[in-house]
Amino acid sequence: FDVVHVHKEGNNVRVYSNARVTPDARVLAEYERVKGRFWDPVFRRRAIFNAVHGRRWFDGFDEPLRTLPHKTQGIGSPRFCRDASEMFKERKTTMENQDQTTGEADNLDVLVREMVRAYVLRRAESKSGASWDKAKENEGLRKQYNEQKSRVANDAFLAVRSRTGADFVDYFVGTLCSQGQYLPAAQYASIARALRHPDEVAHVRTLTLLALAAENWTPSDKKKEG
Repeated sequence: FDVVHVHKEGNNVRVYSNARVTPDARVLAEYERVKGRFWDPVFRRRAIFNAVHGRRWFDGFDEPLRTLPHKTQGIGSPRFCRDASEMFKERKTTMENQDQTTGEADNLDVLVREMVRAYVLRRAESKSGASWDKAKENEGLRKQYNEQKSRVANDAFLAVRSRTGADFVDYFVGTLCSQGQYLPAAQYASIARALRHPDEVAHVRTLTLLALAAENWTPSDKKKEG
């Protein structure tokens, strides 16, 4: 089927773009799965585009995360943060259900999320003076913990967004990996190989930004959605 983007300007109709999509059972099934699942329009648009074109789910997210105003879009949008969190959860479930023949590169997104999550949670515990196990039982501590968690995620997001290439690798290794990590040696090696590969570094950076956005969402943010 053909997709045409047109807009009427006075008596003229301007064609902005057009494309053709060949019906495919896998693509249509993926489209149905994705279209009603995500809340944020930026996240949903990119997720649908990637699904229809057979791309990895995180492809193309670098541009909106790098260019949109962070206070209202991306990490500044509870909807976007929720969608990123849900996608990482789905990917982790998929990885756990995969057999041992699956390549490590296919699970890079899950590994990056685990490392980012460990950094954010441990920094939040250090700054708030309380572990999550204690904070979740006390409303005052929980609020303080979540505020620190959000601050850590936002600060790291801005730091990553302003760095590329070797500068990003230095930050990732020197800062995000500075907290205790509990990944198996093979998974550390997988991330290390990605950081040494020129083409993969950009993917790790995009995944890091998405993982930090995911860490900026908590169930209490549902109240902000109205």
